[in-house]
Amino acid sequence: MIMRNSELIMVVLLLAVLSLCRTNSLACNEREKHALLRFKQSLIDPANRLSSWSLTEGCFGWAGVRCDNVSGRVFELHLE
Repeated sequence: MIMRNSELIMVVLLLAVLSLCRTNSLACNEREKHALLRFKQSLIDPANRLSSWSLTEGCFGWAGVRCDNVSGRVFELHLE
């Protein structure tokens, strides 16, 4: 019975950690999201590296974009 309790505790802890890591569920700053989409339109992207940048996806999941987990604000762009 001790093994089952420890397994249950491990599963609960794992689920808690995974829920904290789901940054895509956080809301982006909408003004920044639309500004970045306008910026994307001005770029030439033959390799389609910015294909993740779309209205349907949150900024947290966009390639090359880093957002603050608390405020949802973009704080870094990494475009090469």
